[in-house]
Order: sequence, then structure tokens, then C-alpha cells
Amino acid sequence: MAVAARRDGADAGLRKAGLTSGEGAVVAAGARASGEARDEMSEAATALKEELLSGKALLMDKPYTWTSFNVVGKVKVWARRQCGEKVKVGHAGTLDPLATGLLIVCTG
Repeated sequence: MAVAARRDGADAGLRKAGLTSGEGAVVAAGARASGEARDEMSEAATALKEELLSGKALLMDKPYTWTSFNVVGKVKVWARRQCGEKVKVGHAGTLDPLATGLLIVCTG
């Protein structure tokens, strides 16, 4: 039960950070799809995995009270779920926890 609560909390954090739409939805929907749709989603998931592992810059809107470390942690969880393996994640610059704005997060 604690694991489910942790996942729910991580999912809520990813929603705040803007990581639940787009590519993340492809993998989640892939488990329910069949036939051609599953193949297309599988290809999209594979492409996303390759991009994340080889290196990708993500532009994140940092929420108020979150530190840059918090954002990187949420992206690490999201990337690990997408790829099924550990992905290196870091940020380029820092934002004060009381500041909001664009934070560059890099993978790979």
C-alpha cells in the first residue's frame, strides 16, 4: 500500500511538472492496445527510450517551492518508467525554491 501511495505521489508530481501527456501516454496506452495500434505505440516507446538514453534536453516549468533537485528526481522516476532502466538526469542551472520558471533538464 505504501508503494501505491508513493506512485500516486510521483504521478501527481509529474502532472505538476508537465510529464504525463505526450510520450508518457503512449506507453500507458500501449498496454491496452492491440494489433497495429500496439505496434505503432511500441515503436513510439522505443524511439522515446532511445532519445532519453542518448541524450535529450527537456524544458521544465519549475513549480513554486520545488527545488531543482526535486524536478530532477521527478524526471528520473518518469524516465525510468518510460525506459525500464536507469537513465542519467541532471539540470543546467539552478532556481531558488521560491522561484518559478524554466529549468533545463538533460538526460543521457
